[in-house]
Amino acid sequence: MTEHSGESCISTPFPPLSIVNRPCAPLEKPLSSHMQFLQRLLGLKTLTESESLKTDLSHFENASSTVSDSVFQLLDGLITFYQEPKLPCSSFWIEAVDTLARLIGDCNLSNHILKKCSKKLEEFEKTLLQVILSNSHINRFQVQHYVSQSLVTLGSCSLLRRSIISLLLSEVNSFADDLGTINQVQASYDVTRYENIFSVFCVLEQLLQKETEEGNASKMGHEDQEIKKFLQKHDETILQLSDAFPLFTFYLWRLGTLLNSVETGTVENNSLP
Repeated sequence: MTEHSGESCISTPFPPLSIVNRPCAPLEKPLSSHMQFLQRLLGLKTLTESESLKTDLSHFENASSTVSDSVFQLLDGLITFYQEPKLPCSSFWIEAVDTLARLIGDCNLSNHILKKCSKKLEEFEKTLLQVILSNSHINRFQVQHYVSQSLVTLGSCSLLRRSIISLLLSEVNSFADDLGTINQVQASYDVTRYENIFSVFCVLEQLLQKETEEGNASKMGHEDQEIKKFLQKHDETILQLSDAFPLFTFYLWRLGTLLNSVETGTVENNSLP
């Protein structure tokens, strides 16, 4: 199969794309979902490694459409796999997410892909978050490491990072409100969700540090409602929850420090002539 694929690649103008979409006629049965996933990943990964092909794609609408369709199908496969993650976690997950981030970050392809796949990307981001929050297995921390790393890898694309930061901050804000209510009435709380929220904090810290390193902090801040909500209630929340949930408030403080640096960068850039 490898030799036949190589011969086919030489004879076609867009070799990686032909791998992605061409059906395998000799097979009597359709490819399994896993094989289809690997086939699309192979084609898209090869595309990210071909500089000349990416340049040529800007002139071929049909080729760009093929890439967008393949990305959409790859996202479908990732959502299915991540909804029921199993150990040992496959390195193909991270590799597929890295390939997606590279493609969406490419100036020739990003508009085509986002036009076709924005809703599916949003669904994928929410799926990753829910896997982190709802996992109650004893050995869940290894799975959470892979899922968290997938979010960080996806956020390596600046076009996706801010939406991921906003999504995660929304969860932190909501959970802080819930803990405030629980603390007032002395009710019990969801221990699993409490333990898992710290993985969300870790992802947020890495994404915010990446945003600051790339000099994009000035483009966030005042425009993001979740950042504004977090900072407006930050000191009050820490004061209210510090006795009952000291570790949670410590992470709130760390996150507040990062977000305040984002806000400071925004103010300084806005004040420049």
